[in-house]
Amino acid sequence: MRQSGEKTLISHPDKITPMIKYRTATTADARELLQTRYNAVMYNGRDIYPQEVLQAWVPKITAETIAAETRSLESADRITFVAEDCDENTKSKPKIVGLTTLVVSTSSVWQCYVLADYGGKGIGNRLMDMLEDKAREKGIKKLIISSSLMAFEFQKKRGFTPLNSYEYALGDGLSLTCYMMEKELG
Repeated sequence: MRQSGEKTLISHPDKITPMIKYRTATTADARELLQTRYNAVMYNGRDIYPQEVLQAWVPKITAETIAAETRSLESADRITFVAEDCDENTKSKPKIVGLTTLVVSTSSVWQCYVLADYGGKGIGNRLMDMLEDKAREKGIKKLIISSSLMAFEFQKKRGFTPLNSYEYALGDGLSLTCYMMEKELG
């Protein structure tokens, strides 16, 4: 179990985004992870999905969702990596700008989100590289992901092969078009 004081810093020199640091998430990140996911979905998905679908997709940030996220971060079965903007020219604390989660028991990528302002800078690729390295370390030979339309092309470029599309039920008659995809790890 990772406690709030434990941080595994993984720094990657990067000419495009030199102030981005990568690390394993901790329980202290729960609220910010939910906010980053919410912001990424609501902005990045605005031209793909109707607003009511986006609102049904990402939960409101409440004491209950923070507690659930904290439990997820405590689980040895889920490993979440984050990218932080650590701009030393500002006095503000580092800001989580991207995240991805490996679920070991199902050999799956549970999520991969990057804030719109940080898209196209290699952050999603770095996070997925970290996830795939950890999957190999855990003995996983093949990863699966249920990809939204937002991430479909990104995951294809990463070597994931689409298996089928389906409608993920969100409740209240709303659904989200997704693709089940897989990738052999070499």
